[in-house]
Amino acid sequence: MTVVSIARYLTDFSAPPAADEPEIADPDERQRLVADPGPTLAEQLAMARAAGREEERARANSELEARLAQEAAAHRAAMEEARARWAAEEGARIGDGLSSALKELRASLEAEVARALRPVVESGLRVRTVHAVSDAVSTLLDHGGHELVRVSGPADLLEAVRTRLGRASDAVVFEAGAGAEVRVAAGATLIETELGAWIRRLDEACD
Repeated sequence: MTVVSIARYLTDFSAPPAADEPEIADPDERQRLVADPGPTLAEQLAMARAAGREEERARANSELEARLAQEAAAHRAAMEEARARWAAEEGARIGDGLSSALKELRASLEAEVARALRPVVESGLRVRTVHAVSDAVSTLLDHGGHELVRVSGPADLLEAVRTRLGRASDAVVFEAGAGAEVRVAAGATLIETELGAWIRRLDEACD
């Protein structure tokens, strides 16, 4: 069994100070160091732990702020995307509704205008019909060489044609009948107006 002296583990305070440890010659400095030797090992460990906790807390706060900023940016981006999508959908819906409303308004205005102008247009059509029939009859009488020209149609239009033809109407046979069209017959020649078709179009526009 080997016996080791404990003296080898104890500091020898009788030895002179090492060369790299300068001797403190100032009595005041020596007294200050004796009075305040500095923090103990336990105090140093406590301060180190406190500094570590503070550093960890600062790092955690920094990471939290970065994460919050990232989440806020993602939230803003999502809100912007949702707002843009809503604006596009609402714009399309409003556009469709406006287009439909404009179509309905246009149809309503067209019907109102047609109803307001119907008497004027119908009167104009009748006047044009009378003029066209009168001109056709005059041409047949002057150049057709027909012995008989027969005109049939509504009584009021026949009377207007008779008046416009004047004395030439004596050579024409007028036959009042039902329907809106005026027909002119002379031999193999047959002329028929389209007044009824125009009046039907007016009625459709007024509906």
